Amino acid sequence: MSQLSDLTLLNTRPANQASALSRLLNDNGIKVIECPTIQVQLLDKPELKSPIADYDILVFTSVNSLRGWQQYVQCEITAPQRVIAIGKATAQFGQKIGLPIETLSEQNFDSESLLAHPSMQNLSDKKILLVKGEGGRDKLLKTFSERGALVDELHIYRRLPADFCEQSWQAFTLSPHPVLLISSYDGFLALMEMLSKVSNRYETFDDSVWLFLETAIVFSQRIADKMHKAGWQQPIQVMQTQSDQGVLSALQQHIGR
Repeated sequence: MSQLSDLTLLNTRPANQASALSRLLNDNGIKVIECPTIQVQLLDKPELKSPIADYDILVFTSVNSLRGWQQYVQCEITAPQRVIAIGKATAQFGQKIGLPIETLSEQNFDSESLLAHPSMQNLSDKKILLVKGEGGRDKLLKTFSERGALVDELHIYRRLPADFCEQSWQAFTLSPHPVLLISSYDGFLALMEMLSKVSNRYETFDDSVWLFLETAIVFSQRIADKMHKAGWQQPIQVMQTQSDQGVLSALQQHIGR
């Protein structure tokens, strides 16, 4: 195999986040089958614990957190407040809607990279607002608190399992060089729950039912480690940069191998 056009990617990102990636890959000759495993539901009455002006730093964990903010909160953010996005796509969306937003990494867009930044070490007397979804990781909350910050969370959306796109899955299993995209561990668990209704061999990671898969591309080493711990036995490739372009780069690297 030597061409990107040989590949078929199952894009499991939520529907409102999938289209830009699908277009990019299609433009580069890659066949994409969309099969969202998670759907995002904005919460219509998020309540701030303090006036927005009381916070020194606002951290948006995802594009969805910004969409919810734009739709329901709409508080003005002005200097000297610092506004931080974990991901590149989140920062780009924030800039698009007029927020003075920044990222603290050029490559790894995750909580660990944000926390490793020099400006995030001594947070004594800082008041931080985390704008995020319900549930999920609490690493930022715990670490910011350990470093002296007073931290509030604003839950602005929730993740729900999406309806199983069974026809898309069947088409994917029959494609010549299928590559599975996993952008979050919650998305992986949702996919396993969906597939358990087709055959319990999927959720037990029976090799015979997974042999069709060429590889899985995941957004972080943390996701890969949790998948292995859960019993995943198929090949995994960890993206170097968490972005749509990073997915394309990972597919190009896969071809090179």
